[in-house]
Amino acid sequence: MEKRSLQFELWQECNQLCSYCYLGQENRCTPTELKLDAVNKAYEFIQNENNIKDYDVISYIGGEFFQGQLNTPELKDAFYELIRFTGELHATGKISEIWLMTTMTIGDQHELYECLDLLVNEYNKVNKPELIENVWIVTSYDTIGRFHTQKKLDTWKNSMYTLYKRYNGIKINVCTILTQDLITKYINDEFSFINFKNEFHNEFFFKQPSPGNVDALIDQSITDPMERQTIGKQIMEKRLPGFFPLRNDFLTFLIKLKNENPELYEKLFNIKYRADDLYRNYNDMNNRMEHNHREKTTKAEASGDVVAAINSCGHQINYCCYLDSDACALCDRLAIGD
Repeated sequence: MEKRSLQFELWQECNQLCSYCYLGQENRCTPTELKLDAVNKAYEFIQNENNIKDYDVISYIGGEFFQGQLNTPELKDAFYELIRFTGELHATGKISEIWLMTTMTIGDQHELYECLDLLVNEYNKVNKPELIENVWIVTSYDTIGRFHTQKKLDTWKNSMYTLYKRYNGIKINVCTILTQDLITKYINDEFSFINFKNEFHNEFFFKQPSPGNVDALIDQSITDPMERQTIGKQIMEKRLPGFFPLRNDFLTFLIKLKNENPELYEKLFNIKYRADDLYRNYNDMNNRMEHNHREKTTKAEASGDVVAAINSCGHQINYCCYLDSDACALCDRLAIGD
């Protein structure tokens, strides 16, 4: 059986407060008891080898872990043990990669480094320190909406430099939203993916902009998915001008990127980099370890029971991300790629 990626979203708390965050109103302080419950459930799950035998990757996402969210000794100890045991699974060959998500914009990141040191210790036990090369730190960079202060941006940059120097060989993946602001900067040679990678020693994962965090502001009597998508884009554009791309500029961006960096172009909207199965914990005790599965062999990346969110082209409505058009950005990317 083909190996897959298993992801745990342990809680929905993050103090980064990105302007477009998909959590929206769900991004609030998660009670410590719910965090501890989530960590314990994830630990119990991965201790059962039958649960993980078909997975190649285990990844963890918060919100956030390392910016004050491990707020009691008991929770911190439980989380560290989860990371340590995941490292043991990696060191003994039961999984091949570990992904750990972090924003790295607040504080000195000592808890992140302590968790990575736990992994290194597990690898040293089997005399394979090079296993750190199969650990991915997944973070994000965006030209608008993310770094609200220069201090946050400086903290992120310093953390990136420290990771590269302190953990030789560790992989860093930067998630970037293809906003109009980024596209304009790239077209005008004000931003270079090549220069960025040379500075921070990272790979890229790209996402289309989405109005998901304003859904609660849309009249609930409007049920048509495309109409809700259009209204959501209009609301978000007023809140954060330059978030959604204009179609002609996006097409120019696609052509330039394909000519300059075809390898990077192939990563645009590539679903193989996303988790196959996600266990998500919400901010209440009644929704714990909810299972979400992605059908990554389909254009829609989703099973038939979510057909209402699928466009006529077969892709998710979220790919209709242009401010001035209902065209599908994924269809455009595939057409230019061919």
